[in-house]
Parts: sequence; C-alpha cells; structure tokens
Amino acid sequence: FGSYGLTLNKNLQQTMPFKTKIDACYPNPFNPTVKIDYTIENTSYVSINVYNILGQKVVQLYDGYVDKGENSIIWNGINSNGIKVGSGNYFITIENAYKLLTKKVTLMK
Repeated sequence: FGSYGLTLNKNLQQTMPFKTKIDACYPNPFNPTVKIDYTIENTSYVSINVYNILGQKVVQLYDGYVDKGENSIIWNGINSNGIKVGSGNYFITIENAYKLLTKKVTLMK
C-alpha cells in the first residue's frame, strides 16, 4: 500500500479575516449599562456616539484610534452632561474611514 508521512509546519499561521461590524449590544433592552462588542477590519481612527430617536447626539463614547480586531465599550446611560437619560430607543454609531455602523438599543427603567 505504500508509505505515508505527516509533517507539521509550525511557521504557518492562519489568521481569521476581520470584517468591520457591530457584533452585539447586550443586554438589550438594558438597565443601567449596555456593552457594545464590535470588530474593526483595520487599525483606524474610530468615533463611537449615541443618538436619540430625533437624531440628536446624546454622548460621544470614544474618539480615537482602535486596533484591528475585536473590541468593546460600555455605555452607562448617561449623556454628555453627566445626566442619566430617560427610557427609550437609542442608536449606537461606530464610524471610521471605511464604514458607518448603527445599532439600536433600548433603555428600560
């Protein structure tokens, strides 16, 4: 039947390709905090904001460089003035040079 050999190449590394996306916002609905898990395809400048249903910016959660790969951030339901926002729907946006992503979250008190 012949001879067979098996070799292991330890130098070969497989990397999973990243896709820029919002992976999850949980818990949703939330009270008092929501964790936003997201993936960035390339290291880039990122702006993460929260908007109300009228399109008004509630708070900027992050504005700066983020490494490629899986990341997360937490919003505690507080606006840019340090005041707790009311119950309702809010939109999390993650924007970089390549994409603008949006995810709806609901705060229930």
